[in-house]
Amino acid sequence: MGVNYRQSCILGIRLEIDDIKKVVSPAKHRDEPRFDPRTGKQTHTERIIEKDEECVYEIMGVEYEDFYSIEIEDLDVSFSDDDEVYIGKQLGDTLDCGRVDLLTGSHSFTEIQDMAKEVSDKLQVPLEEIGIHFITSVG
Repeated sequence: MGVNYRQSCILGIRLEIDDIKKVVSPAKHRDEPRFDPRTGKQTHTERIIEKDEECVYEIMGVEYEDFYSIEIEDLDVSFSDDDEVYIGKQLGDTLDCGRVDLLTGSHSFTEIQDMAKEVSDKLQVPLEEIGIHFITSVG
């Protein structure tokens, strides 16, 4: 059994889960007392979750029920181990080397400028917010 690594390089934007999370229904809980079985005296209270929080993730007016199901037409989406999503254009090609995916390839500055303009237009964000993001995931 080995450890798999994945490497990505995306020209685009980075969004944290909290930036796009919208709570639809908050969690419901109640506090219940707990007692010592020998003495019968109350020892502490314990929070019991009756219903988990329900939320959606919204990007460009589209809501997704699952964070890891986010897809944007004509753009690449990559997720980090830190609950971040990267949206843009993949730079390079991923080469599967068993336990490690290596990224290969090169782009001219003009190609990167053109891709950045395309991503900016598609995501409707200023060109200044587009960056190059390197992501390594362990799985």
